[in-house]
Amino acid sequence: MAEQQKRQVALKLSITDLANGEFIVNDGSEPNCVRTKGNVSVSRANIIAMVVSKIGDDGNYGGIVLDDGSGSISARSFEKGVFEEFSVGDLVQLVGRPRAYGNEIYIAPEIIRKVENKRWAEVRKLELKNNVLDGVGLKKELMRPEEKKEINESREVGLDESSFEKIIAIVREFDKGDGADVGSVLKKINQPDAEKAITALLKQGEVFEIRPGKIKVLE
Repeated sequence: MAEQQKRQVALKLSITDLANGEFIVNDGSEPNCVRTKGNVSVSRANIIAMVVSKIGDDGNYGGIVLDDGSGSISARSFEKGVFEEFSVGDLVQLVGRPRAYGNEIYIAPEIIRKVENKRWAEVRKLELKNNVLDGVGLKKELMRPEEKKEINESREVGLDESSFEKIIAIVREFDKGDGADVGSVLKKINQPDAEKAITALLKQGEVFEIRPGKIKVLE
């Protein structure tokens, strides 16, 4: 049986850390990445930012320019219609992979969606500030052992992409407006790596803990 593909953590970071990093082309065993000035390798990024302009579709690709207050970066796709629903002024959450064209770093989106509640932008700023982010990773000299353990565990969840999507669907199922009860979600998932998977989704920003024991999918 082929080895199950492991999901790479989409690291939360500011745009300036990504845009000012160095694009690294790796061999086939490792994905290409951006190495930040904090010496953190980013192969998958998670940002929340405002659409400040749209890049005209010349028949080959379309795109948008995003700004989170720290800097700006473009998101581009060669698939038609990816950015059609987005307008200047929309707040979006984008999970994607950094790419480079010449000297410019941009993001190829995997997931992109509108964030209706603008307060999520403030939540993200607080997350980055409170986590003492250097580039996109916690400063190693300031990390507690349990924080290192949590990050390592989030990178080692042996579930594929479809399994994560099923977990997100379960969270939505149990959320009646005030968040989903974590215990109920874990019971429904009924998999050995369920707790690690939820931890990974929390770190990626795909779900948020609105209060202890209650989680919600970022819409």
